[in-house]
Amino acid sequence: MRRIVDIYHCLGVNSHVHSGETVIWGDGMTATRSRWRVVVLVATLALFLPLVVAGPGVHRAGATTTACPFGTDVASAASLAVSLNGTTLSEVSTAPPVFQSGANLYEVNLCRNLDLTGQNNVYFFNVLPATEVSGSYVTNDFTSADVEDVFGITFTPISSDIPIEIEAHGKLSSYAVNGSVASQVTFNVAPVSFNDIHGCPIDATSVSGCCLGQSITVGGVTGPETPEQCAARVEDASDNAVQLWGSVRFQTASGQGSGQFQNLIGLQVSAASFVYYTHAQCPTSSGSASGNGLYVDLAGPHYEPDGTTLATGSLGVFIPASAIAQCFGTSPQYYVDNMLITRTELGSTTTLAPLTAPGTGEYYTVTADDTGVRFSFPTVTYSQPTYGLATKTGKALDRTTQTFAALEKKSGEKLPSKGKWRVTTKAGSKVCAAGTTKVFGFAKGTCSYTVAALTSTGRVSVSKNGSFVVK
Repeated sequence: MRRIVDIYHCLGVNSHVHSGETVIWGDGMTATRSRWRVVVLVATLALFLPLVVAGPGVHRAGATTTACPFGTDVASAASLAVSLNGTTLSEVSTAPPVFQSGANLYEVNLCRNLDLTGQNNVYFFNVLPATEVSGSYVTNDFTSADVEDVFGITFTPISSDIPIEIEAHGKLSSYAVNGSVASQVTFNVAPVSFNDIHGCPIDATSVSGCCLGQSITVGGVTGPETPEQCAARVEDASDNAVQLWGSVRFQTASGQGSGQFQNLIGLQVSAASFVYYTHAQCPTSSGSASGNGLYVDLAGPHYEPDGTTLATGSLGVFIPASAIAQCFGTSPQYYVDNMLITRTELGSTTTLAPLTAPGTGEYYTVTADDTGVRFSFPTVTYSQPTYGLATKTGKALDRTTQTFAALEKKSGEKLPSKGKWRVTTKAGSKVCAAGTTKVFGFAKGTCSYTVAALTSTGRVSVSKNGSFVVK
């Protein structure tokens, strides 16, 4: 159950706290024109403390920027580098971080935030067009002409942080972690256009004032209104904005910070929506079938600024093959053959089928190959849909598992100094698949695998093949 445990602060420093979830939402208050809203996560069992935290990347259009008022500015410490359409940009300012492409300037912020319980740590990023005025930099939104521009962002996590997954209010085209270079993160992402809301509605016809502090009752439960509930009460969008921001979730060296997302390493979520957040509960093969899977909640106004055209957003999800195995116990293609994709809104859940009629909120496409499964929901309609990616049974699809540790020991190989193990299965196997900590057997037959001992530079020192029977 999602439970809000904070005080909503309406003047540009509002935060929104859920148990175990990240919320990213678009422009908040007209007065502050925040470039992003990302939620700090607090998971407590009995004690809920009110919090007021500055929103990450708070900026106003036409106002002097302040880098990283949320979390710690790590752009320099993390060796932030930026490219535009494949061309590396030169850094012309470090406070705030500003990069130059010809006559164009871009402020690129990178903030490291540790949540209060260590359950959901993230590196926040955003990209903003900038202009130098009297030695200072002011920022603005992108324009519709910028949606084809692809920004390449590279940084090296500090303090031995381990990147887990990425979520972007933007169009992700790639995401990679270089394990041989201190888990260096590189991704390519473009700005997206979305239906913006200036301010929050006091009632169904007003878009003035701040609604997030008011108490509402839903399903017999009374509490502060959530951003998605607020956005859902807006009939018409204020305008169509073009922005780019997001977060990379990480796990600390001590193992804290990822929650269920540790089973979804490499997950990529892209959205063009006023507010969205992801939450996951990976299933088991023997446990409860209720509520297990990956879910993305979105919210926005019902109509475009003209008041008549139905507002739409988009959602893209890529789950790597290793994460499909680790979370759902199977291979990409076998998952697609047994998946359950749903859309829930206003208490009603619809099971979706790919390639239904375009132009509705139920339309989506899915592709699967040896790298993973990619979903595209190009016409998300509002006000508050939740898209669910699960299995038909609600349970994991594996019949048996073997841990990497057991297979590594069974191989009899020795690990080189500062080396790493790598366990793989044959690409396209119809019997088993390798996750991130286990090999999952999902169909009867013989599972063939390879255990390799790698040097500190990633070179294979020695490898050994093995097999086990899946009954």
